[in-house]
Amino acid sequence: MKAFYSKRCGCKDPETGKPLNSSCPLLSKRRHGTYGFNTRIDTTERPDRQLKRFGYATQSAAEKAFDHVHDLVKLADDDDATRRRIGDLIFGCKRGEPFPDVEEARRKLKAGVELNTAAGTVAELLEDWYKSRRSKKESTKRSWRQHLDHYLIPQLGEIPRDRLRATHIDSMFDTIEEWNAEILAAREAGPKRSHVVRPSS
Repeated sequence: MKAFYSKRCGCKDPETGKPLNSSCPLLSKRRHGTYGFNTRIDTTERPDRQLKRFGYATQSAAEKAFDHVHDLVKLADDDDATRRRIGDLIFGCKRGEPFPDVEEARRKLKAGVELNTAAGTVAELLEDWYKSRRSKKESTKRSWRQHLDHYLIPQLGEIPRDRLRATHIDSMFDTIEEWNAEILAAREAGPKRSHVVRPSS
C-alpha cells in the first residue's frame, strides 16, 4: 500500500476561474496551501478506490494520517472481505473528520461486531457480540446470557466502550469475589442466613 504526497491550495486561475490546486506558484511559500496524500483502498462496492485527503499543515502530518489509514487496513491481514469492510469504514469518514480509531476497530473485529457501529457503551458492545454468536449450541448461549446479565452488563455496561480499561475489569472481579464470599459465609451460617441479596451494580 503506497501513498503519494503533494501540496495544494484553493487559489483559482484569474482568467479561467479554475482551481490551481498543486500548480499555484505561491505554494513555494511555507504557509501557503496544505499538504495531503493520495492512495488506493479496496471497498465492498469498488476495488482499488482512490482516497484523497488534504488539509494538513505539514507533510509530516499528512504522512501520519496515511500511516493511520495503513494501520487500519493492516488489521485485515490476508482477509480480503475484512479489508473491503475496513475500506468502507475509512470512506465513511467525511472530509475533515478523524479516521476511525485503530484499537477500536481491532476490538470490533475481534468481537465480531460491525465496524460501523457507533462507539456506544460496553453493554451495547456485549449485546452485539452475543447476537453474532448464532452458530453456538443453545446451552452455551444460555450460559453466556447468564454471565452477561449477572456480571458483565451490571458491572461494566454503562461504561463507554472506548473508555473501558483493565481497572474496570479488575474491579468487576473484585466485586464478584466479594459476592461469592458473602454467599459462602451465609451458607456456613446455616439456613436462617442462607439468603443473600446480591447488588445489581
